[in-house]
Amino acid sequence: MLVRGAFPITKLLYKLSVVQGVQQTSRLVQAGAGTGRIHWMEMRIMGSLGAAAGKPLSEEEAAKLGADLLAEVIVYLIGGSCIVLLNRRQAANSRRKEEELQNRLGELATTAEVNRLLQSSLV
Repeated sequence: MLVRGAFPITKLLYKLSVVQGVQQTSRLVQAGAGTGRIHWMEMRIMGSLGAAAGKPLSEEEAAKLGADLLAEVIVYLIGGSCIVLLNRRQAANSRRKEEELQNRLGELATTAEVNRLLQSSLV
């Protein structure tokens, strides 16, 4: 059997790491937004700037844009995974509670039946 106390610590560490990652990414985006880099990056990714200028990206620019895009994809994947995992966990908890209620209802019905039989045998 697993130790129950370990799960809250794991959950806390997981949440802290996700929050820290999102904060770092938001700082980078805010810093880039101040210089207009994000807008140019989006245009380059979509190809409109590269096509208008008529010159390909340098290797350094391409690597930087690829790294920025990869960082955004990772953040969105982590966020989506958190949503999916939380949804599954909530569904499992709901199923477990429903089963517990059904079991309790069955026990109460059995107890009521036993009480009814005992009363009918006493009369």
